[in-house]
Amino acid sequence: MILQPVTPYGIVRNPPTPEQVLHWQTMAKRELKQVRVIPQTHKMIGQI
Repeated sequence: MILQPVTPYGIVRNPPTPEQVLHWQTMAKRELKQVRVIPQTHKMIGQI
């Protein structure tokens, strides 16, 4: 499973906190072997 939380950008309001994302990862890992968190890199490199 890959968790890709929204990047705080533009009109995004109330993005998840790092703590929330890590909590979701921990919860998912209880059922799944591989759970990863990745950023929305397209926004970092100006591809939106």
